[in-house]
Parts: sequence; C-alpha cells; structure tokens
Amino acid sequence: MIDPNGFLMIEPRERPRGLLLDSMARKVTALLRGAQADRFFMGYHECICGARSDSYDWHVTIAARKRRTNSLAIHYVACHRNEIAPEQLREIEAFTRELEPTAQEHNALIVVEKSPYH
Repeated sequence: MIDPNGFLMIEPRERPRGLLLDSMARKVTALLRGAQADRFFMGYHECICGARSDSYDWHVTIAARKRRTNSLAIHYVACHRNEIAPEQLREIEAFTRELEPTAQEHNALIVVEKSPYH
C-alpha cells in the first residue's frame, strides 16, 4: 500500500487473475462518482498490468472522513482484489450504494482485457 491513510492507494505486484465486476466493484463505482477532484498532476500512475490512472488525486468521504484515492480504484477492486488490505475490503462491504460502471469508467479495465499478459 502506498498510502495507508488513503483509500485503495495501492501498487499491485501481481498480474490480474481475472475480472470481478460484482457488488464490491459496483460499490466502489458509486463511491468514485461522488469523489471530488483535487490536484492535477502532469502524469499518471500505471498499474503492473498496464491500466493507467487519470492525472488527478480524488477525495472520497467514508464514515465522515475525507480520504484520498485515484481513478484506478474500480480497477483495483475488479482486477487486483487479492492485493487489497482486508480492512479496506471490509470497508467496501459496508457500503450500501451500488452503481454499474460506465464504458468510460471501464477504461482501465479495457486496458487489462487487451493486455498481452492474458
């Protein structure tokens, strides 16, 4: 984990084992849609599997606490769930709102699906 105070601020070390677009992915989608953009950077984060973030830090509110995340949060839950800390998975399970990711939100997932690692 690259930011223990952030939400899903990780750097996966393993290639994806599969794609899980389930309740947990939908819960993170709903959370990200309510996120607020913060600082713009001149670059992006690239996951080990080739998925790329946008150039912003994002802030989400979880249990009345503002936390930093990035645009790969859905990707991490869908493709690298085995590398997410158990306490963060429990947080996600407690969310109640779910929304289906759009094609644009799937962008990081599409990169993975076309990755030469599969």
